[in-house]
Amino acid sequence: MEKRRIKTGVKSVVFILFLLFCAAALIYGHSDPSLDRNPTVVHTVQQPEENCVTVHFIDVGQGNSTLIQCGKAGVLIDGGESEYGDKVCNYLLSNGIERLGCVIATHPHSDHIGGLVDVLECFPVDQIIMPGLEEFNTPTTSTYEDFLTAIGEKNIPVSAAKSGDVYEFADCMFEILGPVSQDEELNNMSVVCRLTAFSSAFLLLADAEKQELSEIESTGVTLDCDVLQAGHHGSDTSVLPSFFDSALPEYVVISCGKNNRYGFPGDKIMEYLQAETIEYYRTDLLGNVIFTCREDGLTVTTG
Repeated sequence: MEKRRIKTGVKSVVFILFLLFCAAALIYGHSDPSLDRNPTVVHTVQQPEENCVTVHFIDVGQGNSTLIQCGKAGVLIDGGESEYGDKVCNYLLSNGIERLGCVIATHPHSDHIGGLVDVLECFPVDQIIMPGLEEFNTPTTSTYEDFLTAIGEKNIPVSAAKSGDVYEFADCMFEILGPVSQDEELNNMSVVCRLTAFSSAFLLLADAEKQELSEIESTGVTLDCDVLQAGHHGSDTSVLPSFFDSALPEYVVISCGKNNRYGFPGDKIMEYLQAETIEYYRTDLLGNVIFTCREDGLTVTTG
C-alpha cells in the first residue's frame, strides 16, 4: 500500500489580493466622490476551530461538493455544477480556507466537476486526484475540457486515483477504494474514499453504482464507518445492501437537489434506512450538513 503526504505549507495569495483590491477601490472612490458605486459587501469569516477536522457536505443542489477542513487548509471533493462555483468558493472563504492541499474530482460529470473551474481560479491547489480514464471512456464535453484547461493553466500536478493508495493530510487520512477497474459507465469510475479523522470514519461514494460497490467489496478493504455519503445522490442503482451492511454507518448523508427531476433519493435507500433505523441527513431538506471530528467523538450541525 503506497502512502503519500499532501503538502500543507503553501501560503495563499487570495487574501492579500483581496486587501490590495479593497485598498485600490477606496483610493479610487475618494478621488471621485460623485461616482455612483455599489455598497461594499463584508463577508464574515469564521475562524477555523483548532484540534478538530470538519467535514462539510455543501448544499449545491442536484450535485456534490464536500470539504474536509483542517484549520485554514482543506481537501475539496467535487464542486457541483458550474453555476455553483461562486457559492462553493464563497463557502470556503467564509470558513477561513486559504488553500487546498488537494482537490478530488470524482468523475467527469458536470454536477461534480463544473464548479471546480472557479475553485481552481480562487484558491491555490497543491494537487488533483481524478480517475485515470482510457480512450474509450474519456468524455469530450465542454465541462470536462474546461476543467482540464484550468488544470493546465495553473500547472497543477495530477494523480490518477489508484485503489489502495493512502494520502495523509494534517490530522486526517484518506484511502482510495475505487475505481477498481475501467468501466464505460462513468459513474462506476467514481473515486471512492474512506476518510479517517481522529476516531471517526467517513465513506464517500460519489456516484458509484452497484457494480463498482461490488468490486470494492470484493477487494476485502475495510468499509466500516460512522458516516456514509450515499452513492449517486441516493439513486436506487447505488443501493447494495451487503455493502451497507459491511459499512454499518451510524449516519447517512444524501446530497441531492430539492424537487430534482430524477426523484432522488430513491425508494430503496429510504426503505433501507428506515428498516435499519439509520439516522440520515438530506441536503435538499436541511442545507449544508457539517460533521465535526474531535478526539472525544463526532457532532453534526445543519443549515
